[in-house]
Amino acid sequence: MNFSNKNLLFFFPESPFSKRAGNVLRTYTNLKQLKSLGLNIDLVGVEDYYKSFGDTAEGIDSENINEVFVLKTKPPKKN
Repeated sequence: MNFSNKNLLFFFPESPFSKRAGNVLRTYTNLKQLKSLGLNIDLVGVEDYYKSFGDTAEGIDSENINEVFVLKTKPPKKN
């Protein structure tokens, strides 16, 4: 089955390329498998997670990911 020209928006809050834990490694493996099917993959992460683990968007494997979007979180409102 070939999904060429199909796009996938993949949300994972931390970097799947850090390979620091089982859930992260599993996510990395899933991304590689999806890419091998011919999907164009855009990755969405969360800035707070990237910062807390010392990751950057520059550390992303561009062979498996087409675009990276890192969401910034708003501070809570003070009443």
